[in-house]
Amino acid sequence: MPNNAAATARRTPLAIGTTAAVLSLLVPGIARAQQYEVTVDASSRADTNIYRVPDSVAKTYPHEGADLFNFIGIEASGSDKRGDLSAELTGSLGQSLYAYNSTLNRFQYGGSSQVDYAAPRTGVTLYAEHRLRPVAFEDSRAVRNVLQSFTRLTTDASRNVLGDIRAVGRLNYTRSRAADDTLQRNDNARLGYGGGLGYFSPTGNSITLEVARLQTTTFTDSQVRLGDGFLRYRPEFVENSIVSHLLYAPTALTKITSSVGYTWHNDRSVLNADFKGVTADAAIEWSPLPTVFVTPAFRRAFSTENGLFSNGVEVTSYGVSATAVVLGRLNVGSRLNRVRRNFRYDLQANDPLNFARVENTTRFNANVSLVTGSRFVVQVAYDHIGRSATLSQFRFASDAVTLSLSRKLSY
Repeated sequence: MPNNAAATARRTPLAIGTTAAVLSLLVPGIARAQQYEVTVDASSRADTNIYRVPDSVAKTYPHEGADLFNFIGIEASGSDKRGDLSAELTGSLGQSLYAYNSTLNRFQYGGSSQVDYAAPRTGVTLYAEHRLRPVAFEDSRAVRNVLQSFTRLTTDASRNVLGDIRAVGRLNYTRSRAADDTLQRNDNARLGYGGGLGYFSPTGNSITLEVARLQTTTFTDSQVRLGDGFLRYRPEFVENSIVSHLLYAPTALTKITSSVGYTWHNDRSVLNADFKGVTADAAIEWSPLPTVFVTPAFRRAFSTENGLFSNGVEVTSYGVSATAVVLGRLNVGSRLNRVRRNFRYDLQANDPLNFARVENTTRFNANVSLVTGSRFVVQVAYDHIGRSATLSQFRFASDAVTLSLSRKLSY
C-alpha cells in the first residue's frame, strides 16, 4: 500500500467469491485464501450540523441543520501467502439513509487489491484501489451529497545492487472526479514516478534517498475571473521532489514510518500559485503495554488527503490517536487531529482570488466498544469538529454521537 502514515485508512473489502477467484489467479495453485473475513455493520449518528455551515446559516435550515444519519454496510476480505508471494483483496458496499432529508441518501462502494513479492534480493508491491464515496460537506459546501470517484494504482520495487544497498523505483497514478459542476474544476489525473538508492537491513529496517516527479492531466476547462475579464483555467501542475523514506523499528514496541523531503510545486494554471518547501508524511507507532497503542502523526503536502484538491493549496496536519483493550473485550479509543489548509485561491468561486483563505480544522473522537460473547461489537462514539477560518463563511462547529453494531465472521 502506498505510504500514507498520517492517515489510518479503513480497510474496505470485496465479496468473498470474487476474492477467492482473484486470489487463485494472483497466486497460482491456491484454490482458496488462508483467511476470509466478513463484517456486517449498522450505525446511527445524530449530528448537530450535518452541512458544516456557520451557526447563523444552520438555523435557517430544517431542524437547524441537524440530522440523523444511518448507515448499513457489508465488508469482506481475503488474503493468502505462499513463499515469497502474498496477496490480499478488500472491498465494501454501503448505503446511507438520512432521517430528515432522503435526497441525501447515497450508495457507495470501494475495493482494493495488493500483491507483495518479498525475496531476499528483490521486493515488489502492486496496489490498486477504486472508490465511489460522498464528498465531505465541508468540502462540497452544498446541501446535497456529491459523489467522488477515486482511483489509485501504485508500484514500488527494489533490487539489491551491492550487499544491503538496493535500487528503488516507484510509479503511481491517481484519478479524482467529482459529480458536481463546480467541484469538477478540480478533477485531475496525477502520474508520479521516481527512484533512488536505499539501505535495507536484514532485520526489516530501511532508508532510501530518492528523486521524484509528479505531473497532472486535466479534463475540464473552466472560466475564472481575473481582474476585469475571464480566463480559461485548467488545474495543471508539476512537482519535483527530493525525498527520503524511512522504516525503522528500534524496539519490538516502536515503529517509525516516514517520508520527508523538499518539493517544488509549479502551478501551470493561469493563477500561477507556486509552492516550495518541506513535505512530510510520518507516524510513530508505540505500544507501551501489550494492549495499549499510541500513534502520533504528521503530514505536510500540496494536496488534500482525499485527492479532491491538488493545486493551489498547502496542507499541514498533525495529531495523535490512542487505543487500549481493557479486560479482553472492552476497547477504548481516542483521536485528536488538527489540519491547516492554506488556499491560495478557491476554484468553487467564479472570482477565485477573492476567496483565498486559511482554514484550521480540529477533530476529536472518543469511542468505547464492547465485544460480546457472540462476537457482536457494540460501539458508542462522540465526535467534535470545529473550523476557524480567515473568511467567516467557512467557519463551523459540529458535534455527533454514533451508536453502531457490527458482526464479524472469519473463515
